[in-house]
Amino acid sequence: MENTASKNNGYLFLMIGIIIASVIIAFGLINMKGNEESVSVKGYAEINVTSDFTVWAIVVNARSTNLSEAFNLLTKNKSRIYQFLNSNGITNEQIGETSLSTATINDYENREYSSSSIKGYNMTQSIVVNSKDITKINQLSLKVNDLLSEGIDLNSQPPEYYVSDIGKYKVQMLGKALKDAKLRAEEIAKSVGNNIGGLKSARQGIFQITPVNSTEVSDWGINDVSSINKTIKSVVDASFSIK
Repeated sequence: MENTASKNNGYLFLMIGIIIASVIIAFGLINMKGNEESVSVKGYAEINVTSDFTVWAIVVNARSTNLSEAFNLLTKNKSRIYQFLNSNGITNEQIGETSLSTATINDYENREYSSSSIKGYNMTQSIVVNSKDITKINQLSLKVNDLLSEGIDLNSQPPEYYVSDIGKYKVQMLGKALKDAKLRAEEIAKSVGNNIGGLKSARQGIFQITPVNSTEVSDWGINDVSSINKTIKSVVDASFSIK
């Protein structure tokens, strides 16, 4: 009798174990099925925008055998450039300056031992103009080179073009890219007879701000400042549930 009872208890525990294992497996399959019932897509959107302000830098140079003379010459060159800018409608409030940079010019006397003496000094400083009048700055960036004929040592940098409210456009692009992602997900689900449900997850991609008609793409994103007319491109990775 005891052996029979023991066997019955053993069968009972075995059946309980099988039932528990079945429940665990079934629950796992349900979770797996739930995880599979989603679709992941990429949404894309782009918009063309026009720059509304520009930053233009003029590098001023001065060189002399004497440090104070180099500084005085740089000051003179800067004064002439300020005069040029003011006479063409650029106010001092629109003008800024970078830090002064000084480099020594060495005259090597004994190349074998690399001994040298100071031959002179070279100073550089940038005058930076900020303006919303892009057309005027484009014209002045070329016209300022006329000062070279007066002996003013300068280098006019290409103007850089920016969009002041770029953040507003970026927010708009995210919304458009997400809508595009939803349309793509709907087409995929529809092709197999399903419908999509709610948004499960979304991740913003890198913005690409390029010249219009450019196909350039970078993993780190692009922020073009060389062109007046730009294209903002946005990508969103999104996942939607399937009904």
